[in-house]
Amino acid sequence: MSTGRNRVLGISDDLPEIIEIDIAHVQPNPDQPRKHFDDPEIETLAKSIEEHGLLHPITVTAHPEEPDLAVLVSGERRLRACQKLGRTTIWAIFTTGRTDEIALIENLQRVDLDPLELADALVALQGQRNYSQDDIARIIGKSKATVSRIFKVASLPALVRSEYVTLGTDQRPSLSILEEIAYATQADHQEALWTRAKSGASRAAIRLLREKLEAAQGADSSRTPSRPVAKALLGLQRHVSSLAKVNAPLEHDDRQRLEAIRADIDRLLTR
Repeated sequence: MSTGRNRVLGISDDLPEIIEIDIAHVQPNPDQPRKHFDDPEIETLAKSIEEHGLLHPITVTAHPEEPDLAVLVSGERRLRACQKLGRTTIWAIFTTGRTDEIALIENLQRVDLDPLELADALVALQGQRNYSQDDIARIIGKSKATVSRIFKVASLPALVRSEYVTLGTDQRPSLSILEEIAYATQADHQEALWTRAKSGASRAAIRLLREKLEAAQGADSSRTPSRPVAKALLGLQRHVSSLAKVNAPLEHDDRQRLEAIRADIDRLLTR
């Protein structure tokens, strides 16, 4: 591919071609890293496009099965804004590159993904490409330490993740606070930390609370009964308590396992 410059126009010979495509022919990107779109944000962008025009085209690639369709790679906010304006076509750049990486990088450059969206996107990228964290750090232009912190956030429990997206953008705890919660090893500790984080506690306050909870847990462990049966019962009690806090329906296999455990408990009680 030529990398020279056009002597007349002063532009690169390999400048990508911009096409005008029917919006109806653009399919959503199933691997879109950004999962949540704020209506006020789309409304503001639509007003900007109406006043100044679309300054940055969307990016599309060929549909794997339908030759008359294209798949959106990046620019879903711009696409939605143009739809809100009632437009039927949109300017687009066609790409044959690695669409998952392009979509992720484009989102990072234009509108910050929230920490959970970013964590999920990096985990998905690692699984799809078998990348190391060093590879991902190079691709997205961040340090390995930052990438490691982001991956830690991906382990947060369902309760935190589901409530996080219901908070306003300016109310959502930062990556550093979510990281402190993720470092807690007990589900009830994470829940307590999340409750404090939602109330606006700082990272320092969350870390202090986590350290206090861990210290209290260590003190409880030192008082653990020495008899094997008592130790096993204490562990079972903790596991059941954690399970009871999981806000998710039981599947058939889950119920069968619980019934088997209950049968074992009934047999133990007859001793």
